[in-house]
Amino acid sequence: MEGVAKKFKYDLDALEWDDQHRRNKEGVYCYCGLDYNDGDPMLHCEGCQQLFHWADGSVDCVSCLKAKPLRGDIFYR
Repeated sequence: MEGVAKKFKYDLDALEWDDQHRRNKEGVYCYCGLDYNDGDPMLHCEGCQQLFHWADGSVDCVSCLKAKPLRGDIFYR
């Protein structure tokens, strides 16, 4: 997985999440640390609980995926 980030640019444990764990107060997500807009395709990692931008979005941060994920697919880091 050459070129794929493996570390966060921020402290994942310091983020303050809403009750549904969909938004954090700091507005940082993914390895890139960028925010996202409602409706942007995001992957939710069951391991770290973070959200990641994927190839159909404006940012491609998990290009290591070989197939388009389907709703309900589980993604692990």
